[in-house]
Amino acid sequence: MRKFVFIPTVIVVSAMLLFLLSQLAPNLQSVTPLSSQYKVPTTVLDDELILQVSPVLENDILMNNERITPEQEFKKDYKVLLYTYYGKKLTGEKVHFELSQHWADFFHVNFGENVYATGSGSTQNNDLEDFIHDEFRVIFNAKNISEADLRAALDEAYLYVIYENLAGDVVEEKIYLGDYLEYIE
Repeated sequence: MRKFVFIPTVIVVSAMLLFLLSQLAPNLQSVTPLSSQYKVPTTVLDDELILQVSPVLENDILMNNERITPEQEFKKDYKVLLYTYYGKKLTGEKVHFELSQHWADFFHVNFGENVYATGSGSTQNNDLEDFIHDEFRVIFNAKNISEADLRAALDEAYLYVIYENLAGDVVEEKIYLGDYLEYIE
């Protein structure tokens, strides 16, 4: 007689556990890891930093003023720097981040006033959201700037991050950018 009671009890308890798990699962935070290639190992945030230099694209040529730089010279001498900082957080957690220098200032300070650099970007950082995002795309004259020169200058530049979790714990980090430079030819 006990076998007849035990088996239905196991089935009912299993069904209840599956039901509860299905109700709780949508409320659990996603644990999808970010790409380990760009993962920032020093912060406690689930964040990534991408810093790539690559050739200009066809759309970039539209930004060129033919009277100043001929198209062939523009294609040969100019590069694009893409900086992206992205992180996942819990709603209500606070993250403050800023670069040690604005990108245009970075190029002028490190490579002289004659280095033409222009770009645009966007930032999204709201305590009521579960992510942060900072992006900037710079087109710059790389004619006299080698990869080694750029990396050396980026070794001195940093992203300053202050992270406060829901318990009020605060972590401050300086993330040096040179470690993240990916140079694409």
